Amino acid sequence: MSLVLGYCNGTSGIIASDGRAGGTVCPSEEYDKTRKINNNIILGFVGYKESSEHFLNCVHMELGERIKDCYIDEFLEVVKYGMNLDVTKEHLHASFLIIGKSDTGNMKFVLAGQGTNYSLKYLDANIGYMRISFKTF
Repeated sequence: MSLVLGYCNGTSGIIASDGRAGGTVCPSEEYDKTRKINNNIILGFVGYKESSEHFLNCVHMELGERIKDCYIDEFLEVVKYGMNLDVTKEHLHASFLIIGKSDTGNMKFVLAGQGTNYSLKYLDANIGYMRISFKTF
């Protein structure tokens, strides 16, 4: 079992995880499953590290230089597009917890990936925390 915890209070957020990551090649007990995309977006993931990293690399390549200062809405447009691809649904064995700030300063708390049937699930950024877990087989 893998675990990521996220907390968002409407003005800021934090994500923490255990070090356990599944893998088709090399599972790990000491893997950093959190990412700071930029000063506006952070995320964590559970599931297979190879497919997670590949998906995030594709998002990064699509955004290019814009990734350095984009807000969560632009980031999520690319994530949503990627989640809709059949190849993603076939190969991505992971879920993401994404916290970020919009260009108006509002915080968003979003789940995406295998656990949401590859759709984006928006949660109230003022609820406090959300835990996602993923059982690897």
